[in-house]
Amino acid sequence: MKGSRAEQRAETRSRLYAEAVAEFQRVGVAAAQIDRIASAAGVVRGTFYFHFPSKEHVLLELQRRHETRLLDRLGGLDAGASLRTVLETVAASILDDEAWDEAPGLMREMVAMYARQPRLDRLYERSDPLERELARRFAAAAARGELRAGVDPVRLGVVFLSSLLGLLLSSANEPRRRRRALATLIDVFAAGASRRPAVARRARRRPRAAR
Repeated sequence: MKGSRAEQRAETRSRLYAEAVAEFQRVGVAAAQIDRIASAAGVVRGTFYFHFPSKEHVLLELQRRHETRLLDRLGGLDAGASLRTVLETVAASILDDEAWDEAPGLMREMVAMYARQPRLDRLYERSDPLERELARRFAAAAARGELRAGVDPVRLGVVFLSSLLGLLLSSANEPRRRRRALATLIDVFAAGASRRPAVARRARRRPRAAR
């Protein structure tokens, strides 16, 4: 029994996506040929454009899938998770993503597209969910008193995401460097933005008082 038209369209889109990603991995996005992708998926050229208006839309789909996995990891955290825990979860999600080792060139092109996304977002008419989630987490940290006075949590979230994109662009082909750079980025943001607890200052004074 044949599936519904919606199921058939979804299956065709899935085939086209898989063949496009394979083509991108072989020759890069710029050199990828729509005719070759469509032929490998068993459809005509026009069918590709029905599902993906451009090659960049395939990258947007790739980005969405990786972003969804990252958001799922963040969604698994408690509402009161510390800022460091949130940032370490972002780093862990990236480090656990095998695509960075299997297809670093393609991942770099995806990140480069992501960095240009304010323009491309108008094609999808949506705002960025990862940016919203980071802003929410930074704002929650500020409400708990974790951030230094005067630090704008929303701006800080945007700066963190921008720094993360730059790091991934510069270390896409170097796994060891990427791991070290992520650890440094987390330390800089977690320590630099955090307010030193008053209890820590009192704890340092106690030994002197005891003497």
